[in-house]
Amino acid sequence: MDGKSKIIIHRIIYILIIFPVVVTVSLLPFIGSKVPLHYDALGNINRWGSKYELLIYPIVIIPFWLFYMYNDKFEL
Repeated sequence: MDGKSKIIIHRIIYILIIFPVVVTVSLLPFIGSKVPLHYDALGNINRWGSKYELLIYPIVIIPFWLFYMYNDKFEL
């Protein structure tokens, strides 16, 4: 892979990592204190949780990004 392709792929990865965190944090003040977190097969809510539980998924992305960036096997 040439240098330009590597730069483009790294920028796409950065966007995919930063976008969920920015969107979640920016929308958090506008969300109610309790949010539906799980639905059954019929679409009924069967678990409610704190709005701060929505931060779990964006935060989980960060260790995967760090693993990708510092692991020589996956270097582009």
